[in-house]
Amino acid sequence: MSEQVDFQPVLLGTDFNCYGMARSFYEAYGIKSIAFGVTKLASTRYTKLVDVRIVPGFNENPGFVETLAAFAKTMDPNKKYLLLSCGDGYTDLISEHLDELKQWFVVPYVGADLFERLGNKEGFYEAAEEFGLPYPKTKLISREMVESGEPIDLPFDFPVALKASDSIAWLDVHFEGRKKAFILDTRAEFDALLPKIYAAGYQGNMICQDFIPGDDSNMRVVNAYVDSDHNVRMICLGHPLLEDPEPSAVGNYMVILPEKK
Repeated sequence: MSEQVDFQPVLLGTDFNCYGMARSFYEAYGIKSIAFGVTKLASTRYTKLVDVRIVPGFNENPGFVETLAAFAKTMDPNKKYLLLSCGDGYTDLISEHLDELKQWFVVPYVGADLFERLGNKEGFYEAAEEFGLPYPKTKLISREMVESGEPIDLPFDFPVALKASDSIAWLDVHFEGRKKAFILDTRAEFDALLPKIYAAGYQGNMICQDFIPGDDSNMRVVNAYVDSDHNVRMICLGHPLLEDPEPSAVGNYMVILPEKK
């Protein structure tokens, strides 16, 4: 462990992502993280590795910036405070207030324009197309297309994968049978599901893709750590062994085996 720690991790969120980040900081540096969130969750409720601070309304404006501005007034001037998001919603808020937050924190995040482009699935696939990166055949579906009542042509056969382009907005959409992503085997399922989605209040586009068959053992995940000068300092390839079986979290990895090559 480092004998002298001159920085303080400040984590946004209180779930298992927060716990994993706090545990990593503690194992590497012997330092206890500080976390802000809106509710106590099991992952961090009893841990001694993180100082959890619950603030109602912290996950939206103006509570987000007001809380961090007030916290900044208490910070040790001899330390650097590293601000890290543990969820997409907080990453969105950071990107929106990036310039203001940089007054007080080290903030390793992109601004709102780039986050909107890559944080939204629609923009991500446009970037993949621009740079020649392969991805499954895709059909973009809008609210207007569904509400018109006209049949939606698909350039591929069933089964298909269906997911929200705006994953942050999707968190606030609730209806019976809601999932993070859907695998639909028939046209009847497809035609019945889309009206339910928009009737529940979702406003964004949906992404329909040709479903690539295979179990979790065929998946790979790559995480890259990039410094403030845009240099890749570390890149890790992982082999997912198990995805979360919960419908609301399908696609999230629960067990990943690092692959060394």
